[in-house]
Amino acid sequence: MILHRIVVVSKEAEVQQLARQVGQEIFVADDLSYALDIIETFNPDLIVFDDCFVPVHTLKFLYTAAKISIYVPVVVVGDSEFCTVFSAVFMLMFSLSCLL
Repeated sequence: MILHRIVVVSKEAEVQQLARQVGQEIFVADDLSYALDIIETFNPDLIVFDDCFVPVHTLKFLYTAAKISIYVPVVVVGDSEFCTVFSAVFMLMFSLSCLL
């Protein structure tokens, strides 16, 4: 499966390489505010997000990204326990925000 545009929010080369395997255009940002600018400008098909950022900033980023690009899937990758917990918490928060 080839995706046209993927935004990678990560400093990790492995995460960027993963996106290059499935995307035609890859936009990389290691800063959350720059990533939001990219998302707003290019309207990606997928956002791949590394779990290395501070949890509060990550939640704020994902919430803002959801407002900018509704219906863009977000994949959070990482090898920490935080990644699993974060994904569950974010899905719950995002689901609740859609109901409001």
